Amino acid sequence: MAQKKNTDQVEVVKNETTKNAGGEGQIVDGIYTEREVELINGVKVDIEVIVDRDMLPASVSSLAHEGNIEGMLMAQLTAKTRKLLDWTGATRKDLHEVIGPVVQRATELADK
Repeated sequence: MAQKKNTDQVEVVKNETTKNAGGEGQIVDGIYTEREVELINGVKVDIEVIVDRDMLPASVSSLAHEGNIEGMLMAQLTAKTRKLLDWTGATRKDLHEVIGPVVQRATELADK
């Protein structure tokens, strides 16, 4: 019979890498990158999210005030990612179902 091991010690490990359904994400220089994220049309792209609040475009405050959620999501993406999403045919559905969760994971990891 196996013995149950009890201990009062807890090891806390800070890891800035996360594994999730979309892949593996890392924060480097204020930018969270998640590789091989699959869009609804089947195309896989790397998504880069700006997590350093000081690096965000000035328009983010205005978009937040207006309640423009889609605009806020797009503003948090790097220019490279925004162009890539246009080229690969990303839709509003991608923005809500694929990109939104990536931005949320990026924000959660940055806040740790």
